[in-house]
Amino acid sequence: MWHNIFFDQNHHFQWASIAAIISFLALCTTSVSVFLTYRQGKKNRKSTTLVNLRIEELKELREEAASLKLVINTFLNKRELELPVCETIKKTDPILNELHDQLNKMSSKLYRETYHAIELGNCISLYQMKLMDTEKVGLLTDLLVDVDEAIRKYSKIEYEEIEKQI
Repeated sequence: MWHNIFFDQNHHFQWASIAAIISFLALCTTSVSVFLTYRQGKKNRKSTTLVNLRIEELKELREEAASLKLVINTFLNKRELELPVCETIKKTDPILNELHDQLNKMSSKLYRETYHAIELGNCISLYQMKLMDTEKVGLLTDLLVDVDEAIRKYSKIEYEEIEKQI
């Protein structure tokens, strides 16, 4: 069989058969290369999309945390200007609803079910419960410090995970 491919009926060597075999091998390797390039491109697009979504989620969460800090700082600064300085929060004070709204917005930005996201969610839930039961203004400074620390920790871990994916 191979003899018929490489030699004609006069038993002369056919160089065209070598060229055909080389062309066939080139077609096969080019096809494999195109397939692998397509597959890698698909993975890269997926990875890039996921990384961008995680960065966007983190950015939104940090913006909500900044809004929460602004609400607390505004409230505390307003309280310091009042004479006499009031150390309690009334249950009807609109700041409580505003804080609950901000904490709910932060909690809604936690899409992924990772250990550090659950930990941050627990911190947020804990302060939501504490806000229902307390009348002390000092809780707001604790909330400010603890949420800031939890956001920093969450952000650090998220950025490290994002860097690993890149």
